Amino acid sequence: MGTIIPKPVAGKTNVGLVAYCDAQLGLPYWNGTFGQIASAALYEYEKARAPKYYTATDFPKQYGLRVHDCGGLIKGYLWSETPTSSPKFNSAQDCNAEMFYQYATEKGELTAAVAKKLKPGMLVYNKTKSHVAVYKGDFKVDEARGHSYGVVESKLDLSRFKWWSNCVFVTYEKEPEPAPAPVNKITIDIPPTLKNGSKGKAVKVWQEIVGVTADGVYGSKSISATKDLQKKAGIQVDGIVGKDTWTAGLNTL
Repeated sequence: MGTIIPKPVAGKTNVGLVAYCDAQLGLPYWNGTFGQIASAALYEYEKARAPKYYTATDFPKQYGLRVHDCGGLIKGYLWSETPTSSPKFNSAQDCNAEMFYQYATEKGELTAAVAKKLKPGMLVYNKTKSHVAVYKGDFKVDEARGHSYGVVESKLDLSRFKWWSNCVFVTYEKEPEPAPAPVNKITIDIPPTLKNGSKGKAVKVWQEIVGVTADGVYGSKSISATKDLQKKAGIQVDGIVGKDTWTAGLNTL
């Protein structure tokens, strides 16, 4: 392996990593591979390199299919333009499972509490960090689990997975923030009529609409501000907040 330069790859995101892994589900596991098309030549090369992983008899039946090992599933995403295009080897990201963990900038032990906070595209590892899987959300992972399994979706089983990390070669997209609650708005089927001396939540809302201190008591300042709004809206100027005045006020928000 060449020198590893741990920095994000342009255009590669955690969401894209999960999508790539999903596209490989059902395809074979070949040790040492990262998205190449299985062939007799690839089989002979990988078997000579690591014969103990190539003892099964079904390899020829898998010729023509895209193949990965566990870390190769991640490298296949980094090195391929699309989930089906030919990968281009890059020594700057050529990591095995343990190296992905080593170069991570966020990592640690995978507990039940941590599992609840994992982002899609995070990496999870077995006890020895010899196997890596990609977390996809909803307590599920995609993994190239072994030749007997291929690329599969599995449960995030804490008896199998002991460690977690980010992947330094992808950018993690920010999760959308929840929309802020509407300010100065209320939903009222029949708007309460407000007049001198009225009190309560509806008064405070109205006071915020017309821009006076929201103390919850409808007094002289509220009445004056209401009359100004009524004049601008072209409705009866009486300082009383009835249905038409509520409508005019809410339409200013």
